[in-house]
Amino acid sequence: MSKRLAIAGAAAVAAAALVAAVLVLRGGESGPAKGAAVVASTSVSPRLPAFGDRVTADLRVKVDRRQADPRSVRVTARFAPYRPLGPPAQRKSASGETTVLRYRYVLDCLERACLPRGKLFLFPSARVTYRGGEVSATWPEFLVVPRTQPADLRQPQMRDGLRPLPRISYRMSPAGLELAFGGGAVLLVFLAAGLVAHSRPRPAPAAVEETNGSLSPLEAALALVRQAASAGDPVMQRKALERLASELRRARLIRLARSARRLAWSKRQPQGATTGALADEVVRAVEARG
Repeated sequence: MSKRLAIAGAAAVAAAALVAAVLVLRGGESGPAKGAAVVASTSVSPRLPAFGDRVTADLRVKVDRRQADPRSVRVTARFAPYRPLGPPAQRKSASGETTVLRYRYVLDCLERACLPRGKLFLFPSARVTYRGGEVSATWPEFLVVPRTQPADLRQPQMRDGLRPLPRISYRMSPAGLELAFGGGAVLLVFLAAGLVAHSRPRPAPAAVEETNGSLSPLEAALALVRQAASAGDPVMQRKALERLASELRRARLIRLARSARRLAWSKRQPQGATTGALADEVVRAVEARG
């Protein structure tokens, strides 16, 4: 089997060499004779690509501006089974009465149709049209050659050997980096806890001492209302009145409880005189109940 492969490889190389000589002798120019309004010429490189290599196809259109308008030039080119890797790169230059338009196509083909087959590849002729006429441009032939040589077939081996990877190095020890980040995270947690504890609202000191057992809840709420009224603090009065309303409801003094709640949440800020008057009315109601 290996002998057959070697013979086949040698035959392919010999055929490639023969075709290469033919391609060198055969030119790549095409188009109408000189003196025409438009002259097109083509070239293909490389002329002996290996399978998978990219092929460059160049089209050069020479326009005599006295006979044709370069702006009306249109090019149609097909390269099957190869495919363009994008739109052609275009260049334009002028000299005297002549304008030269250059189109460069970059092609590739990884299909079975582009495998080395011992036959010449020939793209379909490009069509160049302009206002008043058209010309065709014939592409040069080229040959796809095999990548293997007879020596490769006799003794297959990897051309690119495996190289050992360089030793891993670090600017900072991974263990030290882990310790630093872990410590930083713990520090951030304690810092956040401290900020939360510092920002929590502290309860206001009780205005009336209720732990000695000398005042009932209603009396303590009433004393708080009087203290808020004398201080003239609207916010403190609203809170004290709301507490008084709750204690009056527990004492089943419903009318006074509604009055205290209405005053606590009135649109106008509670006034000391109004709050004091309500406190006096509560005292009279409690004394009347005995």
